[in-house]
Amino acid sequence: MCNWIPAANFIVQILVLAALVWYTIETQQIRRASQEQAESLHKPCLILLTEARAGDEAILEIDGHVGGMIVAARNGDVVVRNVGTGPAINVRYSFIQRDTKTGENAARPEGYLQIIPSGDRFEMPVSRGILSNGEYEFAATYESLSGRRYQTVITIANLVLTGSNFCDRPIRKHED
Repeated sequence: MCNWIPAANFIVQILVLAALVWYTIETQQIRRASQEQAESLHKPCLILLTEARAGDEAILEIDGHVGGMIVAARNGDVVVRNVGTGPAINVRYSFIQRDTKTGENAARPEGYLQIIPSGDRFEMPVSRGILSNGEYEFAATYESLSGRRYQTVITIANLVLTGSNFCDRPIRKHED
């Protein structure tokens, strides 16, 4: 007559285990969402300082390059700006020439900055003139306060910005 008690006890234990698994999954999702919100409050985002291209050059696509923005010059140098909400830490940047012929030495200005606070600009020791006669890719990797790594990649052709990819997603620690 009491044969159903062990079976009922087993069913209750299975239901409790299922509820605990469901609760654990939900809690983990809430934790991830909270971490992402906290990261968004202090996420850096680096860009190159730009200015509008002359209207006739942009419309006529002078030098065969489409784009309405060019790399701005401050004292003849290129300027990087943090438009994010948090500081960019351990910034490593390089300008990689993309249009070199085989055997030519490619110009590759690069450097390191410890920190660029949110809203600040930094005048890099890279002459704007170097970028005026070639195709380059500006690449910068940097960290947020939490240690997450990010990357900005901007393509430049004769000073004209022709493409950008930045602040999409964090780079994992094992990527370089």
